[in-house]
Amino acid sequence: MARMGRPPVKEAREERVNLRLTKAEYERLKAYASKYNTTMTKVILKRLEDIISDK
Repeated sequence: MARMGRPPVKEAREERVNLRLTKAEYERLKAYASKYNTTMTKVILKRLEDIISDK
């Protein structure tokens, strides 16, 4: 029988960072993610990459 579940990924995300937001900041982030049909995590990761990349 075939194995079920998620396939292995090349670079697993195992590290965690906690972020505390005000209610207003959370709502703004949620609205932005909804507007662009993405997740809050992807919004944060994209912006982080923009900040720390060698652009």
